Amino acid sequence: MPPQPSFLPMNKFFLRCAIYWCLLPISWAQAGVVIGGTRFIYHAGAPALSVPVSNHSEASWLIDTHILPGGRWPGTKNEGNITPFVVTPPLFMLSARQENSMRVVYTGAPLPADRESLFTLSIAAIPSGKPEANRVQMAFRSALKLLYRPEGLAGNPQQAYRHLIWSLNPRWRDGTQSDTLLRYALFITR
Repeated sequence: MPPQPSFLPMNKFFLRCAIYWCLLPISWAQAGVVIGGTRFIYHAGAPALSVPVSNHSEASWLIDTHILPGGRWPGTKNEGNITPFVVTPPLFMLSARQENSMRVVYTGAPLPADRESLFTLSIAAIPSGKPEANRVQMAFRSALKLLYRPEGLAGNPQQAYRHLIWSLNPRWRDGTQSDTLLRYALFITR
C-alpha cells in the first residue's frame, strides 16, 4: 500500500470545519409564526374558511391580514381594489406559544360561476418591539393564494392539467404558451 500524503488529514479537518461553519447559522434561525398552508380554497356555500396561525417563539407577534384581488401572480389581472372577502380578525396579537385561527368570510358580492377566482391572502407577522443586543428583528409579509371555487364546476380539479394544450410562441420569454381555457386555476413552476 503506497504511503498517503501527510496533508490529507489536514484537508479533512478543514473540510469538516468549513461544513460546521456553514451549518452553524441554521441553529440560530427560527420561525416565529407559522401559517397552516400555502394556498387555500374557499368552496362556494361554505360559511367560512379557517386559516390556522401558530406562534412557536417566546415573543409576541402582531398579525395583520387583508385580501387583495388577483395579486402579483404571473398572468393574473387585478379587477379593482374591492374583494368579496373579509378576514376576521384583521389585526390581532399572537402571544408566545399560542395558536389562533383566522376566518375568511365571503360577503356575497358576485363572482364568476363558470371558473375559479384567484385572490391573495396577505399576512404580515410583526415581532414585538423589545430591543435586544446583537439581534435583528424582521417583519415578514406572506402572500398566499386564495381560490374561490364555485359550486357545480365540471370536471375534476386534480385532473385539470391533462386538458392543457401547449404551442410554441417565439415572442414569449419561454417560447411556449397555453391558450387552453380552464375552469380551475393551475400554477405551473419550473
